[in-house]
Amino acid sequence: MNPSVTENDIEQKFRLWCKSRGHLCLKLRPVPEGRGFPDRTVVMSNGCVVFIELKRGNRGRVSPHQEKWLNSLVSRGCNAFICRCFEEAEKIIINFED
Repeated sequence: MNPSVTENDIEQKFRLWCKSRGHLCLKLRPVPEGRGFPDRTVVMSNGCVVFIELKRGNRGRVSPHQEKWLNSLVSRGCNAFICRCFEEAEKIIINFED
């Protein structure tokens, strides 16, 4: 992975890619317990909702707050994932388009 690429770069590329496919790619911050909420909530054109926490390769660390949110979402039957590159997030969304 290119060391000059930031998590924000990956997030913006993912947001634009989702938009080009007709999906909403939202950055939500629930209050008051928003710390650690996944980076992006994708509301797909087929009605499916996917939560994505984006990291920059193996260097990005998942915080305890992020783990708590992801575990909470998954335990409720939600689609929530940690993705370590754009391509990983892209594959997940493509799988839910089918």
